[in-house]
Amino acid sequence: MLKVIHIIYRLIHYSSLDVSICAAMLALPLAHYYCPQSYWVLILAISVQIIYLTDHILDVLQKKTQILSERHRFIKDHIKLFIIILFILFCINTYLCLLFLNTSALTAGLGLGIIVFIYFYNNIKLKIIPKEILTALIYAAGICLMPIYYSISTSKLLEILLLMVGISICTFINLISNNLFEWNEDEINSENSFGLKVGITFSEQLLKLLYVLSFSGYIICLFFIDGFVKEFSLSLSFISLVHLMVYKFQNLAFLIKYKRGILEWSFAIPGLIYFL
Repeated sequence: MLKVIHIIYRLIHYSSLDVSICAAMLALPLAHYYCPQSYWVLILAISVQIIYLTDHILDVLQKKTQILSERHRFIKDHIKLFIIILFILFCINTYLCLLFLNTSALTAGLGLGIIVFIYFYNNIKLKIIPKEILTALIYAAGICLMPIYYSISTSKLLEILLLMVGISICTFINLISNNLFEWNEDEINSENSFGLKVGITFSEQLLKLLYVLSFSGYIICLFFIDGFVKEFSLSLSFISLVHLMVYKFQNLAFLIKYKRGILEWSFAIPGLIYFL
């Protein structure tokens, strides 16, 4: 039984399906509170899956050095299947966007799509901006895009932007942590990573600062009367707490094997808290 669970875990993790599921779980509370409809959460999850699969496939196709990560080896071994899946997901998402989104919402989504294109171009050709910075911004913007769209002319816009900052901080913590965990792999493969550009010492110091900012964010949100803002910001602090514990005890046997997966699944915490 444990072997079957482990196989399922590997399939979900290596295909980045865990990232898509957790993006939806993170967005659902915002969708229920700020948006009249929640169908866009499915579009978001599929979009996240498309971006991550595209990123991994491009990594595999471009790398001339040895691919060390298990995820990339898995993608490489089944690359034709993943390209087919990517095409199917793109067709499904295009249909859902045309079916459910109005023109202005589509325009907002296309605007974010342009930023995603810039991410890929920068990561492949320019390599000026570390991929972690753009990834954190795109991820947070994708989660908050529809809540911002529905609240653009209301008093709730400020609190959504504040929560968006919190999400981007949590995402950046996740990415820097993984960068430090996979330092040798990134160095061998000459990745366009934040850590390789600024060094280990600065990355670790910045990580500590981001932890402080994340936990301070909840204190700031205590001044909001709205209970949802307090609850959601607290759940973001729980994400950072999980990251802190994993980073602190990363050499434990269990965490050596599953730390990246635990970090990914921690983003489901806001959804679990909200619905429980």
